[in-house]
Amino acid sequence: AYGWHLYEFASALIEQRMTEGFTDLRDEMFRGYRTHRSLPQGDAELLPEFLLLRGMAMIGWLYERPELGVANWFEALKDWVIAECDARV
Repeated sequence: AYGWHLYEFASALIEQRMTEGFTDLRDEMFRGYRTHRSLPQGDAELLPEFLLLRGMAMIGWLYERPELGVANWFEALKDWVIAECDARV
């Protein structure tokens, strides 16, 4: 599950990243995935980096589509991405 598989997890989870139930949802997704495929813990621990990558991609995508009217969610996502980048410097 290293690589694009984790990006798929990030794509499914990014909109829930800043919600109270994120951790439970993430853990249940990992549990369900592991009933069919292996997912080493070391790979699973890379999810934060893939979430950040997905957040960056969404900022670019949403920025080009202001007609979607997602301003509040966009601002929250942008603030989260900036904070995560700052934390890694």
